[in-house]
Amino acid sequence: MGSIFHKNDRKGRKVWYVDYYAEGIRKRERVGYNEREAAEALQSRMTDIRRQKFDGIFPESDYYLSEIKQQYLSYSRTSRSLGSYEREEGIIQKQLIPVFGRTPLNQISREQVEDYRGQRIDQGKAPATINKELWLLKHIVMKAVEWGKIRTNQIADVKPLKTLPGRVRYLELEQIPTLLNACPAWLRPIVLIDMNTGMRRSEILSLRISNIDRRQRLIVLEETKNNERKAIPMNRTVWEVIESLPPRVDSPYLFREQDGKPIKPAKVSVAFKKACSRVGIKDFRLHDLRHHFASYLTMKGQPQRAVQELLGHKDPKMTARYSHLSPGYLESVVHSLDDLGVESGMNSGVDSG
Repeated sequence: MGSIFHKNDRKGRKVWYVDYYAEGIRKRERVGYNEREAAEALQSRMTDIRRQKFDGIFPESDYYLSEIKQQYLSYSRTSRSLGSYEREEGIIQKQLIPVFGRTPLNQISREQVEDYRGQRIDQGKAPATINKELWLLKHIVMKAVEWGKIRTNQIADVKPLKTLPGRVRYLELEQIPTLLNACPAWLRPIVLIDMNTGMRRSEILSLRISNIDRRQRLIVLEETKNNERKAIPMNRTVWEVIESLPPRVDSPYLFREQDGKPIKPAKVSVAFKKACSRVGIKDFRLHDLRHHFASYLTMKGQPQRAVQELLGHKDPKMTARYSHLSPGYLESVVHSLDDLGVESGMNSGVDSG
């Protein structure tokens, strides 16, 4: 037989557990904050034990995050970009294992996830950051089911937090030369390429000579955030920047330190922040140059589909944030009603009184 019991957590809430014996070994499992769900979980465990005893059907075995970590990261490494893989590795190790590592994957409950979400909000983390962490946890559990490690996924339908519309920030035309002049000479080419291609920082700093197709004037990225090949046309500005870079036979990278290694991302971001500060440009980050690129394309009337492809967005909603910048965007929507052919009658001379 078995039983359920509860303990109070740090906030004074009742956390319910099941207590039972399986093959002579006492088991205690945390279920969550709902007494009814704890009773149902106990009934499920008792059913599994009976099925094993009389039908030879074994209950679902415990399988932990630490046990699937390496298999999942191997999967991540072959299906995502290096940057995405490294971020997932960090989230698993620093965030997920400390909180969920002692709970079998099949027993991670909605209540635990919601509690974790609340803790991260209390820590001041942005909804988008929390959503990334919880998406990763849900995906790991989903893959564990797919790989036959577990049968039960209690968190498949956990909804993400609502997030604010994506940030759109761009420089005014008169700010562009001012900012460029404030940048040190080594940083200026990086900023110009970012402004004119919308490439991510990691993509620019990992550029090699082999990524430049001079014949077709393309920057060819073999590996992007979406783990897809992407070709970016070079306008005149980017072409002149690339041609101005001094060649070096001891390094394949376009942007490198004295030892030939690529420039560190943090060094670029810090130098850019200082340049903005020197000329009084506030709340503008290096990543905002990507928004700058998309904003000016949209303001010049370029189609959203083209902007989406250049930015490498999988989801068109990511690009839609710029649509309000399109010239005549709202006007064209309103004027489209004129095509219905309904006359206003305002010039018909009809007297209402």
